[in-house]
Amino acid sequence: TMSTLRVDNLRGQTADGTYKYIVQMQSTTITSSASSTSTSLVASGLIVAITPKFSTSKILVNLTGGNLNWSGGENSQHVHIYRQLTGGSYSDIGKVAEIHQDSSYGLQHSSELIDIPNTTSSINYQPYYKTSTQTTFFNHSSTNLTLRVMEIAQ
Repeated sequence: TMSTLRVDNLRGQTADGTYKYIVQMQSTTITSSASSTSTSLVASGLIVAITPKFSTSKILVNLTGGNLNWSGGENSQHVHIYRQLTGGSYSDIGKVAEIHQDSSYGLQHSSELIDIPNTTSSINYQPYYKTSTQTTFFNHSSTNLTLRVMEIAQ
């Protein structure tokens, strides 16, 4: 005989006895080249909006893929995540990468940050980046660069 398992809601339980689960995920992907010669942080244009369902949720911000690159010579690229609350300006919530290389080189992004915004209003997240001395490419070629934002209920 065959058995059928039917559930209305399935979620994991942590060791401390509280339920934690992913409520929603929002993401955006670009494939266009993005570069800068600025030694001050500049907006990447890669923006994800999310409206948390619970004010107690944590937000996992994840930047992956793409192909960061810089021109020949010694250089470093710094990447920060910025947050914009409804009606406000963007503010720096943390550095997620500092990559240094002494010649022309390319790497994929792989970084994440956990934010606790304590709100159920809309939030925009956006990476900002800068160079130490020369042209730095936040995305150098037609590869997929994705910013993913997940709400995790607490």
